[in-house]
Amino acid sequence: MLNKKIAIISAILVIVVFALVVVKNNNGRNRVFSGISKIKLPTRKNVKSLSNTVPIEQEVKTIWYTDFDGKRVVGLDRIGNQVWLQYMNTKPIPPKGYATHTEYVTVAPNGNLIVSDGEAMFVQEIDRKTHELVWQYGVKDIQGYAKGYLHQPDKSFKINDHEVLINDGNNRRVIIVDQKTNDVVWQYGETLRMGKKPGMLMAGTNVVPLDNGKQILITDTLEKKVIIVDRATKNIVWEWIKPDAGWIQHVWPTTEGTFVMEDRNKNEVFEVNKEGKILWTLNSIEGGVPLKHPTDVIKLANGNVLIAESGRGRIIEVNPLTAKLIKEYSKLGFVTTIAVDDNGV
Repeated sequence: MLNKKIAIISAILVIVVFALVVVKNNNGRNRVFSGISKIKLPTRKNVKSLSNTVPIEQEVKTIWYTDFDGKRVVGLDRIGNQVWLQYMNTKPIPPKGYATHTEYVTVAPNGNLIVSDGEAMFVQEIDRKTHELVWQYGVKDIQGYAKGYLHQPDKSFKINDHEVLINDGNNRRVIIVDQKTNDVVWQYGETLRMGKKPGMLMAGTNVVPLDNGKQILITDTLEKKVIIVDRATKNIVWEWIKPDAGWIQHVWPTTEGTFVMEDRNKNEVFEVNKEGKILWTLNSIEGGVPLKHPTDVIKLANGNVLIAESGRGRIIEVNPLTAKLIKEYSKLGFVTTIAVDDNGV
């Protein structure tokens, strides 16, 4: 009987102690179940940081490319369906705006397309919805450097609602044109003069606006270097040289503050950081298949790279760290540049 009473009292004491511990922890919030507060549940805001496998379909809806030989600009959805097509030598483009070849495409802030033709000597803005020519700078098939003329323009970007950044390659300059007046309102490089000193270019082959156009990223291919120029002062604020480069042309800034580039002559793409360190180099994909004349590269939000592989007439998505081929868009023609955006067509 005594043993039974002792057992009952012990059980009661255990319950009381546990209750006190629970009460203390509910009031003082310490120790018991404290690990629960450290667990971050996935939310719409932090899901990207939890995994690198977020479907890219949530981030890119349209892939644009130029087909040099086909004289066309094409939009694909992420599955690979063609959702937009314009032959740049047919209506609604007027004859004076017909392409000789179509080489470069970027997406403007308003969703329109900025299309450049280095052989036709002009840059155009094309209405995304109507396909109509909105604006053109340069005169078809005529080389020049006076107002309204270009000499082999390359990839160009619309910075805001009225300014277009143009790489005027053979005029050895980078310019910003005001669409309202067609005046050149900014220039880096001396017209028709090649030079290595600051303020001059040997052969600028690519430009990208940074920080809403406050800085300009320029590739000087013959000098095998990439520079960032401050628009206000024209001072070089960053410079990187790759002595063994073959032909560096298109450079794409990433959200991490690095840059992905293609060297078409060496059949490789790579990423470099602001300290000048090459983070990875990709010259073949899984199975040892070498890249064949890559002409453009973009790093996607999921860490993969989208490559215009003109030598095989395709665009490929590749994990640059494993060389794994994630997706292929094939039989596209002579793909010279690519662009992406999150707008549907």
